[in-house]
Amino acid sequence: MIEPGQMLVAPPAQKDSYWSQTAIFIYERSPHNTIGLIVNKPGDRPVSDLAKHNGLDYDGQEMLYIGGPVNSSALVLLHTNDWRSQNTFRVNEEFSVTSDKAMLPRICSGDRPSKWKLFLGMSAWASGQLECEIIGTHPWNKQSSWLTSSSDSMVLFDTEPARAWKRALNASVKEATETLFQTF
Repeated sequence: MIEPGQMLVAPPAQKDSYWSQTAIFIYERSPHNTIGLIVNKPGDRPVSDLAKHNGLDYDGQEMLYIGGPVNSSALVLLHTNDWRSQNTFRVNEEFSVTSDKAMLPRICSGDRPSKWKLFLGMSAWASGQLECEIIGTHPWNKQSSWLTSSSDSMVLFDTEPARAWKRALNASVKEATETLFQTF
């Protein structure tokens, strides 16, 4: 149903304050769970604060993002494939995720990917849960079911939350329309 490298997009009818207007990049899927990052939910601290907390200097303006409510202290880097670290996981031909102790010092030293966002936490679903949320099976409903779309760097690395969500929403509507017309 949804594969790594695709996006979940909250529909306009989603009113939950945490999930409303979110776009989530799915980076891992197994028989046991699905894991992703909310790409358009900046936190209230810049990367420079995290660097300083770890005894490092960083003078960039990038914000830390809230990847989701699961394991909120986990640090995850979403980035383009032009950079690697010890445990970089290549999601697809364009994007990777990394989560190791070397990534923050490397970023602070100027060794970083061309496009990247740093997240605290992640979003995760147990086996079968996400499918029920997408279809709208009870206790979820069809009006607030997740939409899906392919991902692109304009959505993933946009720093304006509402614009990223609108781009992802438009992509999901366009892809659904194209799929519908292919069936005729």
